[in-house]
Formats: sequence, C-alpha cells, structure tokens
Amino acid sequence: MTPGRLRVPCRFPVLLAAAGILFFLAGCAGFLGSRGPLPPEDPRRLIRRVRQHAARLETFEGYARFTAVTEFGALRGTLTIRARNPDTLWVKVEGPMGISFGMARLAGPDILMYHPMAKTVYRGTLMNPGLRHALPLNVLTENLVLAVQGLPMIDTAVADSAGVVSVSDREYTLTAGRGDLIRILPEGPVVREWVCMDSLGQTVWSFQGSRHRKAGRVRLPRMVQLTQTRPPQQMTLYYDFVKTNVRLREGWSDIRFPEDADIHEF
Repeated sequence: MTPGRLRVPCRFPVLLAAAGILFFLAGCAGFLGSRGPLPPEDPRRLIRRVRQHAARLETFEGYARFTAVTEFGALRGTLTIRARNPDTLWVKVEGPMGISFGMARLAGPDILMYHPMAKTVYRGTLMNPGLRHALPLNVLTENLVLAVQGLPMIDTAVADSAGVVSVSDREYTLTAGRGDLIRILPEGPVVREWVCMDSLGQTVWSFQGSRHRKAGRVRLPRMVQLTQTRPPQQMTLYYDFVKTNVRLREGWSDIRFPEDADIHEF
C-alpha cells in the first residue's frame, strides 16, 4: 500500500447489484403478493363511471407517430390532433421529411378533407357510404372523435345490455350488445379494449389502448390502435405529446385550400 493513502474499495457495483435485487423482489411482490381480485362491480354503474371519466376531457391537443395498414399497403408518418369534445376533430397528417399528406376536420356528421399534393378537397357527411372509401381508415363510429384520443364512449344502448363476464386483479371484462367484448381498467376507469361484433358474431372493429398515464384530470393511453376487419385496415397511434383541457386558439379547426382546388361533394 502506498504510504499516506487509504484504499477505499469501490462499492458502486455492490450498490448496483443490491438495487437490482430490490427491484426484482419488488416486481415479484406485484405478481406473487396478496393482491386479490377487484371488488365486484355492477356493469351499468361501472360504465357510468367510465362515461363520467371520459366527460372530463373537454379539449385535446396531441402529437403522435402513426402507422396505417390497409389492403393497399402501409403508411407511416405523424399526426397533429386537436379536438373539442364530443364531436369536433381536426387532424393534420404528415409523412417522412415533413411532407404534408393532408388535413381533415370532423364536425358532427360533417367531414372535410384536403389533400394538398393532389389539390383536392372532399367534403360531405359520414352518413354517405361513398365517402367511406375516401377515408384513410374506415372506422366510422359515433365515438370516433373520442376513440382517437383514447377514450371511446360507451353509449346507453350498449350499457343497458352489459353484463360482467369476469373480474381479475387488473381489469373487468364485460359483454354487451351483440356480443361486444369490453375490458375496463379500474384506474379512471377507462376502456382498455373494445371489440365490436355484428349479428353474425363476426368482429366489425376494435379499439385498444395501452400505457395509460394521467394527463390533467383524465387518464389517457399513450398508444391507441383502431382496427377494422371489412375491409382490413388498422391504425396505430403513438402519442409523444398530449395536452388536455386547454383553450384552443381561434380558428383552430380551419382548413384553408386554394380557390382552384378540385372539390368533390358527397
């Protein structure tokens, strides 16, 4: 040993190993601990609480990366989203290198889309079947506005037919309507998954939300997936930025296009 110097053993690897063991044990406690199943819940009361939680979200601003897969191929890019709930949604779609693919506004049943590269405008109502083929994702439900934000609204008709199938330590599973499957997380509470069925027992569309976090007064998923089976289409959103219940600037949902744009009415 060098005179006048005290050798102190390096404790960092020991501390790191100890921290790893503690994290491992904490994780095991979550799986092996005494946490039991969730308390029983009346389906109608649970859905009412889901609706009350979703109603807290009045306005929304978000920025998300997205992947859309259709029968014609795949598309990746980013979405800038603004919404005033329950029925007004504005979306700007950009591809690689910030190329603008277009903008869309949904206000009640009315929709307007502008594709700048084609200099083309589509406008009409969601009630018109012809418009559905022009949309990048043909998931047209009454609560599409809220579903994009991660909080699909369970309507009264579905709520009245709901029944509990199972209760685990992490979520409630309900059936409703024509066999819809709805999984609800107790925190919020929020819908984690919703599979909508038709009268033949075939899946029509589905919603999935994951990585939920608190954003102001609501819990929102950071990943949202909307899927339709006929024709097969799927859109997945990965939110990088979210603001809730903020004042939207004047003209926030405006879409401007040149006077000589080609306009298609539906």
